[in-house]
Amino acid sequence: MITPDQIVKGGIELVGGLLKISKERKTNQPMREREQLCHALRSIYFTPEGVLDLIKDIIDGKKVAPEKIQRVLTRFNDAEWGVGRQLQMLIYEERFQSLSVSLSTVRQLDEIRNGKLNVRRAIQEELNGFGQPRRKVDVEALKKLRKDVLKLNKLIEDVEEKLNYQAK
Repeated sequence: MITPDQIVKGGIELVGGLLKISKERKTNQPMREREQLCHALRSIYFTPEGVLDLIKDIIDGKKVAPEKIQRVLTRFNDAEWGVGRQLQMLIYEERFQSLSVSLSTVRQLDEIRNGKLNVRRAIQEELNGFGQPRRKVDVEALKKLRKDVLKLNKLIEDVEEKLNYQAK
């Protein structure tokens, strides 16, 4: 037979366990949020192969195979929805309320978000018609665009390094 003392003792242990779990979740929340932001930043980063490589080839005057153009642009354009989802993580109003990141980082995340939106739009305007008959590419515009992409990538690297507690 269970005594009232055993019931009270079991209840106290149960409440203590729940408080411990709740405290651990609250402690890990800032780390989880920072980790999610790092994943979002990595997913919107312009990797060297792909659009950056295509832009460099065009600037350098290289003959670009139609298959490469189609492959790169298809991958770039198909990623639109995924990029949009990741950019939602960087919305200023969402991050501003969180104490997981500094105000400076919140501002930089907003710069990255706006920069990514603008650069993607500019890339689509410049490159989506590339390789089609009677379509000339503005090499000077591509040079500026490439600089903008590299500048954006540098900002992504700097912010990701600040947030990524796992990186060495």
